Amino acid sequence: MFTPIPLGQAQVLEANNVEASGVFTFVTTGGGLTAVDVFNPLNPKVIGSVGLGGSSADLAVSGNPVYYADSRPVCLAFLTTAC
Repeated sequence: MFTPIPLGQAQVLEANNVEASGVFTFVTTGGGLTAVDVFNPLNPKVIGSVGLGGSSADLAVSGNPVYYADSRPVCLAFLTTAC
């Protein structure tokens, strides 16, 4: 029997779809895309979000970029991090 154990949480409102890549988890919301750093699963942190308009329908991650689909054609969101 599989019994998941919650470790930590990050609040992302209106979450629709979730995809993970490395230490990042990407979440589509009612009008955009949110990135969560899950390096420390006990303390995940929302590190950024971008409003993309529309209502998200699907999400795919292949390193960088993130592919985001809504009622319009597929959008690409290229991610950068400040050093």
